Amino acid sequence: MSEVKRYHVTETGLVEGESLGRLSVVLAADFDRVTAERDAALAELGRYQSLFNQAQKAIDRLNELHRKRMAEIGRRLTAADERVDTAISLLECVLDTGELTREKHLDLEADICRLVTDFWGDRKSARIPSPPRCPDCGYTEQDCREQMDHHLCGSPEPAPARNP
Repeated sequence: MSEVKRYHVTETGLVEGESLGRLSVVLAADFDRVTAERDAALAELGRYQSLFNQAQKAIDRLNELHRKRMAEIGRRLTAADERVDTAISLLECVLDTGELTREKHLDLEADICRLVTDFWGDRKSARIPSPPRCPDCGYTEQDCREQMDHHLCGSPEPAPARNP
């Protein structure tokens, strides 16, 4: 708002400026102009407040959507963790029994690949590495134990290499 000229009333008339204890007045034109400027500023403030409120509501909606999405991701992650823990437990049970023949191992590997493929949809990324093989004979450690024909099982002579 621009300044308004103020006058104080004296015995001789209006004098520009203010004086303590004297009646101050402003011209009607100045009063009307300043009042119009104030009303325009208040209207603009109202528009900005309305825009701010709309933006705040949009932010609140986005935050709520984000919170729901993060909760869903957390639930999915927990479920995936539980599936992994179950799979590890089952594999440990199978491996601890000592009854995993080469054929059973390949069947188990195929089943795991199929499950992973169903989950990820890509067989290449679902490829499970083969069990470690002995560099001397090419058998897996489990096969060596089962066949009793390799130094891992106490045999001094390695068996001839075979194709897995």
